[in-house]
Amino acid sequence: MTSLFYILIPAYFMRKESLFKLLVILTPFTSTSIFNTPGGFWIQPSLLILLFIFIKYYVLSKDSFEKRALPVLLIVLATVSLSNILVFFNESIFIDSTVLNKLNLFVSHSYRHLTFILYLFIGFLFSLILSNHFKASPNKLLDAYLISSLTAASIISIQFVIKLLGAPEELIYIFNNNATFTSHIQILEGTNIYRFSGPGLEPSVIAKFIAPAFFIVLTRLYSVKYSLFLAVLLLAMLLTKSTTFYAGLFFSIIFIFLRHLNFRVIAILTPFALVLFAVIIEKFDSGSGSERALVFFNNIDYFTSRPILGNGYGILPNNDMISFILASGGLIGVLAFFILLYYPYVNRDKSFQEINAVFLIGILLQISSGLDYGNMQFYFFLSMILTTYLYKPNHNK
Repeated sequence: MTSLFYILIPAYFMRKESLFKLLVILTPFTSTSIFNTPGGFWIQPSLLILLFIFIKYYVLSKDSFEKRALPVLLIVLATVSLSNILVFFNESIFIDSTVLNKLNLFVSHSYRHLTFILYLFIGFLFSLILSNHFKASPNKLLDAYLISSLTAASIISIQFVIKLLGAPEELIYIFNNNATFTSHIQILEGTNIYRFSGPGLEPSVIAKFIAPAFFIVLTRLYSVKYSLFLAVLLLAMLLTKSTTFYAGLFFSIIFIFLRHLNFRVIAILTPFALVLFAVIIEKFDSGSGSERALVFFNNIDYFTSRPILGNGYGILPNNDMISFILASGGLIGVLAFFILLYYPYVNRDKSFQEINAVFLIGILLQISSGLDYGNMQFYFFLSMILTTYLYKPNHNK
């Protein structure tokens, strides 16, 4: 459990606006389990705060959810539930071993099919609560996201300094979201160089949340403050050594190209884009790249065996969003998730260009690196586009 558990008591006395900002800041601190049980029943602090906000402001007060967002969320919940219920009537499937997961086992049904629905339900509640609160001022959500990203990036740098000082791993990872889980302690493939993950379970997971912040910072470099912010993000990228981080910076540069179409901007950023593209391509020759390729093709095989409603969510390897949803939910599942992301996007308020770009970069990283259904990252980027979909400028009047 994260050491940030201590904030739960003072959170009770926080003003509403501060409490919602705290919920955003804690997004990268959520782990891939809603609860964890080693040594006791420990619920993630950020999820307790989410529950507290829901009870205080929506159950015990007159606040209500904006109902326009509910249909697309319910479509996904319904199709996921149907796929997972059918698991109990399907024959078992054989999950092939890949380079890293070493599975080679038959799976018929599992409690993870049911916990996936729980993850999705809580994640959608998180998206509804955030978008409902920030729909009058979506840019406030963007500002809170930048603070959260810089906080997580700073923790990565702090971990590096503590490691240099020779401190024990328990101290290095004191801000990690789950001190009982050790996969976040990683060594760069083929070397003895540490990869730092900040509050995330492992570098690529935290990179998926932080990296879209590059777009915000790069578009505001006219300020010295944002130049310092860029340095913090770049240092975090180098310390995680995550290709997902490089991809986030690459996508940010591409979106800036599309936004400005300015010769000076293109001339400055093109060399960086080419270097990043070369680094990303090189990743395909690594063990991690081979693992991702094997997972993708294995999942496509699972999809072809049950193409309509899939094999159920929660058990298959999840290194990219497309093959995971195809294999888990079939064509119906892909259609449902497409509606979930596409409908709010095409009906958004188009004046919030930064939010729209950050949403797209965040989703592109989810597509390429895996759907984070067990923590709040995916649902956070969903809440971003929902704020511009639900935007009501006169909400507070």
